[in-house]
Amino acid sequence: MKRLKVLLLEDEEATVFFYEKELLTNFSEIEIEHCNRAELAFVAIPMFKPDVIILRYQFPTSTAKVIFSKIKKFKGLVILCSDVERGFLESELKDLPDVIIANRYNEKKLVEIIKNHFKK
Repeated sequence: MKRLKVLLLEDEEATVFFYEKELLTNFSEIEIEHCNRAELAFVAIPMFKPDVIILRYQFPTSTAKVIFSKIKKFKGLVILCSDVERGFLESELKDLPDVIIANRYNEKKLVEIIKNHFKK
């Protein structure tokens, strides 16, 4: 597998630490870019060109709609970590081909999702 590039959109430093630790432990060839604000992620996506975007959904609805509209152009895997009702999220993201909704508190599951996705 080529060097994996992951963009992590997360504002809580403790969560970033756990996600990064789990990703670095499980992938020998990985580059992680972290953005703590959506505006920074919008700039980072075209420059960093990630294979995977991991974001936590905990935004006000208007902000979420802007984020979802921006990432609809993204061609890689999107992992949305959230405790929000799945039906709402699935309807908002139905146009994205590779989006997976995951529980936000399970770093090991994120690794499993990424590994399974790139086995294809």
